[in-house]
Amino acid sequence: MKLASTNTFDYSIKNNINENEDRFSLVMRGINDGLWDWNLLTDEVYYSPKWKKMLGYEDHELKNHLSTWENLVDSNDRVAALKKVQDCLDGKEEEFELEMKMNHKNGSKVIVLSRGFLICEHDKKPIRLIGTHIDITQRKKSEEFIRQTNSILEMIAMGAPASKVYDSIALMYESRHPGMRCSLLELEDGKLLHGGAPSMPKEYCEAVHGLKIGPEIGSCGTSTYTGKRVLVKTIETDPKWETIKQAALPHGMRCCWSEPIISSSGKVLGAFGMYYNYPALPNDEESSDLLSAARLTSIVMERDQSQKIIYKDREFIAEQSKLASMGEMIGNIAHQWRQPLSVITTIASGFKLEDEHGIVDSNNISTNMNEIIKQANYLSQTVDDFRSFIKNSKNKESLSLLSVVESSLSILDASLINNYVKVVKDLTIDTEIQGLKNELTQAIINIITNSKDALVQNVKDEEDRYIFIETKGIDNCLMIEIKDTGYGIDENIINRIFEPYFTTKHKSIGTGIGLSMAHQIITKRHDGHISVVNTEFIYNNKKYKGACFRIYLS
Repeated sequence: MKLASTNTFDYSIKNNINENEDRFSLVMRGINDGLWDWNLLTDEVYYSPKWKKMLGYEDHELKNHLSTWENLVDSNDRVAALKKVQDCLDGKEEEFELEMKMNHKNGSKVIVLSRGFLICEHDKKPIRLIGTHIDITQRKKSEEFIRQTNSILEMIAMGAPASKVYDSIALMYESRHPGMRCSLLELEDGKLLHGGAPSMPKEYCEAVHGLKIGPEIGSCGTSTYTGKRVLVKTIETDPKWETIKQAALPHGMRCCWSEPIISSSGKVLGAFGMYYNYPALPNDEESSDLLSAARLTSIVMERDQSQKIIYKDREFIAEQSKLASMGEMIGNIAHQWRQPLSVITTIASGFKLEDEHGIVDSNNISTNMNEIIKQANYLSQTVDDFRSFIKNSKNKESLSLLSVVESSLSILDASLINNYVKVVKDLTIDTEIQGLKNELTQAIINIITNSKDALVQNVKDEEDRYIFIETKGIDNCLMIEIKDTGYGIDENIINRIFEPYFTTKHKSIGTGIGLSMAHQIITKRHDGHISVVNTEFIYNNKKYKGACFRIYLS
């Protein structure tokens, strides 16, 4: 009886063990985790079939030994993992968790989340370390993709140059697919223009730059022509590449997939191309990424093209504004020239009369000639200032900021006099910068003209109309301060006066481009700064209020 009872008990234990093992086997088969069981006494490690399959191996291809893991784990992560194990062995931790990269059979990297816990004997001696591996490669790729996409969207929102954004987009998709090279091409006047391709050979980029699109012009030339996706598995034999394959093949390009970049209105803006160094068609993930890449690129490409249109409009309006200024200046110059021409005419007439009557006084000849030369130089200087203003130079040169201010005042002199505006100057400090004289002159003219218009609008002819211009040295900068007595700018709009097309004047006399153009010239073209505040001050024991513009250049 006793023996039968014992046998029954042993059978029951074995049966329970077998049932538990079967249950455990079913559980492990139903999940995607890979199991490992490390015998710390023998360094034998059991790797479940799913553990091996996670890395591309069949069950029989990997030995159940610690060296298998050591050979497959990334060398940088091996050190961190072994430290976690040692902390467990030293009693510092009972279990651990870490992410590490492991080498797949196909050469790619697999990111796994490894969890492990220690099993000890009754005397607390560690005998086994058991744990699981979870493949989190896709999750990590998705997290990185979201992070990079958000970074690119932030670049777009902050107005980063299109070329820089293009390169970031290309590099993001290249990092998702090792071995891939990306190219972004803009479409302009029926031709493809290089946008961004940080990993593409310079020779290839130059070869396709300016390429005329058509139904059989490579992948990108065809997709921009048709407005549809073009997938070329083998560049060498595909008829669409017949005329341009010699530009691609020497650089290892063997396949090319192109997605047209389409604006929100349905207009084709360009093409996004993906290349590999072997013949292939995209898998599901690559196909999805090709579409998302084109859509992401369309955001910045559409923004960039809109900015180009706005810039052209601004240039046109700025030119019209300049022509309007020139028209007013020509009228003022004509008025301004009357006095010196009158002086010259009077002296010449006097000489003629004296000569006719034979009473020419030799002592007066030198004095009168000097006066004529003085007046002629004045006229000549006016012409030079005007010519310098209308000259459209795009090359920066070394120039004196005081000379820019003086030139601006010379051009505006007649306009200011005709409107009873007095200019008070304190131009004792100067500095030289690399700049565009005609553009800076335009900026100063626009600001002084704005002050003049405020004075004409707000201050009666018989009252004091002053514009004060002063230069000051501040740190390594020269500050040009221009203030007036025109009662200032409405505080509700003062923060908007540098916006394009914003004007406080009647639409018949204001375009809203003058101060915006001055702001662009100073900040964008010369890396300077401009600000405006309302100010109250005393001059000749009288209190005044007006707008004060401060320009900082170095």
